[in-house]
Amino acid sequence: DVCSSDLDANGVRLSEVFDGRTECAAWIAQVESIALAVKRGLRSPLPADKTVGDAFDYWLQYRAIEKRSRADDVSIIRKHLRPTFAALKLCELNAAHVDAFKRERAHLDRKTIRNHLTLLSSVLNAAVEIGWLEKAPHFKKPRVPFFTKDFQYLRTADEISRFLRAARDEGEGV
Repeated sequence: DVCSSDLDANGVRLSEVFDGRTECAAWIAQVESIALAVKRGLRSPLPADKTVGDAFDYWLQYRAIEKRSRADDVSIIRKHLRPTFAALKLCELNAAHVDAFKRERAHLDRKTIRNHLTLLSSVLNAAVEIGWLEKAPHFKKPRVPFFTKDFQYLRTADEISRFLRAARDEGEGV
């Protein structure tokens, strides 16, 4: 079903496609609730012109500086995320864009793709926190096994014994 609302908080008529009437009605109620809250002055309207690139810039300027992995964030955003997502408006980004991103990077390790999408998710959540986005889109990240190697470096009984003695000597907190 195609669902359209009255005007949103920015005065724009919105439309969306849903599988059923229940989802459509819930979406219309949410759009109208936000528009009413803006009209009453209870919240400010979402900026319609903010792009995912703006969110990357905000992240790098204010959030990444607090992280030990700042250089990794800069690299991932510059090399992988910005070329794919930067031009999109924040409100336009959806799971289909992320699925295309994953498909284009199928040659990379699943853990690498998961790391990229975790960073994207963090950037979008920051956009929600600062009022640029109502809700971050939900998308699936590749599953990565917890243990990728089965302790292959412990090959002999002597190596296992040394490992266990070292762990015992370190104490319970390790």
